[in-house]
Amino acid sequence: MRICIATSSDYVSDPWREDVWIKDALVEAGCTVEICDWMSDEDWLSFDAIFVSSAWNIPSAPQEFSDWLKSCEADQKKRFINDSALLELGNLKDGYWKVLGEAENGKLAEMLIPSLFALSADGDLAEFITDCREKWPDERLVFKPIISASSRNTFVFDTSATAQANDRARIITSVDALNEKLGPIWSDHRLRGLIAQPYMPGIEIGEMSATFVGRTLVGAVQKMPGFGPMPSSTLEQITDTAVLEALNDLGQRTITAITDHLSAPIRSRLDVIPHEDSLSILEFEMVDPSCNFTPLDQDSQKAAIKALADEIIKFAESQERVLVNS
Repeated sequence: MRICIATSSDYVSDPWREDVWIKDALVEAGCTVEICDWMSDEDWLSFDAIFVSSAWNIPSAPQEFSDWLKSCEADQKKRFINDSALLELGNLKDGYWKVLGEAENGKLAEMLIPSLFALSADGDLAEFITDCREKWPDERLVFKPIISASSRNTFVFDTSATAQANDRARIITSVDALNEKLGPIWSDHRLRGLIAQPYMPGIEIGEMSATFVGRTLVGAVQKMPGFGPMPSSTLEQITDTAVLEALNDLGQRTITAITDHLSAPIRSRLDVIPHEDSLSILEFEMVDPSCNFTPLDQDSQKAAIKALADEIIKFAESQERVLVNS
């Protein structure tokens, strides 16, 4: 069985550690595994399964990514973990946000951070900023691209400069400066447009991320207070039973919403922020999230990696049976 772990060019010669762990587990199970640059000229049809992992340059080439998904299944054989339609949906936050907002007859929308989406091809940046300030007149606001990764190009509009950020340059205190920062994002149609959200005080407690393999919660971590990219060394494993139960409950609801709409994700990550006595969904990552295995204790880490490797193998075997029976 031949399996590809798809990454960006930066992580081919010096692979992302999670990719190495997953590769080792797959090789130990008898698979042939290659870590490949998704933008390279590989014989993609020769692989039995493709796991999109550390391809964090997708926001710079979203159309190329979409084209690549189609080329990898040009022979009509499903290869992707997750399904290619899920990868397409997951790359467009406005798309999957709509799915989640309509789930449970609109009840799951109560768990989503309030958001406004604007497609740069259809609107005016100044008007969008005005609309956001009118909708949330007394709020600090967060702006970020619809297609993004690792908090790239994320800014807080806060005239009082009280928001908590790991990089103070991300805090914008005037409308003129906000227009200046958001202008290049708005003009770059590869990023689709912008998302605006009220600044959530829970970010000052710390974002939490829960990784799922299928429907199983395999690990959860707490991030430092503030927003912006954070090294894995700053993440802490969550072991509190009540918190894990809350993350799992919300994760199950989110996975059900996506499954009912398209198909069941094999690997996903739910990012949330504490809000009052509950949790608010910040992201539901299905494309190329870090699994956050590094902060887990050794037993949890090994179990999580094995679970993911087993699911990849199970998927590849199931597609082989489909071809035999077709």
